[in-house]
Amino acid sequence: MKTTVYNIVVSLCLFISCQGGAGEPKCDAKTDEILHRIADFYHNAASFTVGIQLYRIHLAPAVKNERWVRYDVAVQRPNKVSFILKDGGDITYAWVCDGARVQTYMASLGKYTSRKAPASMDELSKQEEVELIKGTLESNLFLNLLMKDNPYEAMLNEVQSGKYIGSESQGGSKLDRMQFTADKAKWDLCVQDGPQPLVRMFLPAEPTEPEGTSTVVTITFDRWTVNNPVPDERFRFVPPAGAKKVSSFFKKIEPPSPLLRRQAPDTKLKLLDGSVTDLARLRGKNVVVLDFWATWCVPCCKALPTMEELAGVYKNRGVVFYAVNSKEDAETIKSYLDFHNFRLNAVVDKEGTLFSKYGVHNIPQTVIIDKNGIVQAMHGFLADDVKEMLTSELDTVLEGKNVPIPAGDDADGP
Repeated sequence: MKTTVYNIVVSLCLFISCQGGAGEPKCDAKTDEILHRIADFYHNAASFTVGIQLYRIHLAPAVKNERWVRYDVAVQRPNKVSFILKDGGDITYAWVCDGARVQTYMASLGKYTSRKAPASMDELSKQEEVELIKGTLESNLFLNLLMKDNPYEAMLNEVQSGKYIGSESQGGSKLDRMQFTADKAKWDLCVQDGPQPLVRMFLPAEPTEPEGTSTVVTITFDRWTVNNPVPDERFRFVPPAGAKKVSSFFKKIEPPSPLLRRQAPDTKLKLLDGSVTDLARLRGKNVVVLDFWATWCVPCCKALPTMEELAGVYKNRGVVFYAVNSKEDAETIKSYLDFHNFRLNAVVDKEGTLFSKYGVHNIPQTVIIDKNGIVQAMHGFLADDVKEMLTSELDTVLEGKNVPIPAGDDADGP
């Protein structure tokens, strides 16, 4: 099951629908009734708060790797929201609207945006920063339930089929369990039975892994409050000291690197399988792409499918891609890549040596090195057109030409 980035923490809202094309239902009658009830309940709620926790465990011979990530969510209509993502207790992402301004903070970039707030939840859901939230969970259900004017209709095109599995008990509550499919993905959704159909659990299907290994992801929803007053403090966010204001995360936000048009630093790449590649030995043979990332970095993971796709496209054209991980251990990296069926050449940089040599202080960062070992491009951005941009730059480099040096963008937002 392949998703676009560390994928799990707020996207649970677009995936449920029940009326297929040509009048054929996608879901059985019981599932359809539950989904209508869920959509009506959340759409009519004036406010609510919830905690969302992702738990991932990867098991292999003599290895047990666990990880928790948590979102604290608050919503108050017509246009107040707060999504705070915490990884190990530290805030890694924040998207907060107090009704007047909407602010987004990315710890991996050390930057934030601030702009005038739209008047409604539906308009908020169309903000470009929402794409970052969608990258943190295994689907988009939750956002559609919370924010769309017509949640049921908004979820209509997100699944291929849905069926009712049955009822079960958990923590003294009766839950209805449903199963959905979309493309190659499959997941179970557990919803509390009764007048308040609260979402309680989301279970992505386990990926196919080598014998003796397994990865299980569980997303739970707890501490629900509905239609209770939400303190104004929940919708206030002050960016950390040192964070820089930018106009957008979805364009080039770094000034040109001093490494551009210079010889790339020689270094050895320690791959996930234990082998070592000397970057200097690729000189004269291959164009090299270094993608700096981490499993906890939402925008980094959002770009991984594109990197893997391009690696396949350019494989026979003399281009090699390396995903250079930021100071995480091999098992954490392997667990993440295996769960999402990525087959990238992953580089373990536990000490941050590569990051230091290339002057990478924020991620994501992508570096293109031509066959002569010259750095032709170095980006720190979250562009929607990243595929088109990298394709153009790689084609330019393969033609033996220099990539134009960009001016960068550090402008303040409105």
